[in-house]
Amino acid sequence: MYRTTARYFNENQDTLMYNLDIATKLEIYALGKQGRFGDNTDPEPFLLNIKEHLKWKAWNGKKGMDMLDAQEKFMNLMKTLGFYDMVPPN
Repeated sequence: MYRTTARYFNENQDTLMYNLDIATKLEIYALGKQGRFGDNTDPEPFLLNIKEHLKWKAWNGKKGMDMLDAQEKFMNLMKTLGFYDMVPPN
């Protein structure tokens, strides 16, 4: 169900994230990346590229978290935000 929920979220993120604060957006991003790819191996972006640097820093903060744990936390956050109930069945 993680992949279906993550795909739905990615396809509708502009609408779903409209009213969320920055910290929540970054947490969603970081858990999604950690759950799909594992630890961040991308080089740190230039500090003045603020948006990309914040995203990199959020994901890098999950370093060492098991991918399945990240997926579970992502799903729990989706449920807490009420997004999980919007995901259509496969």
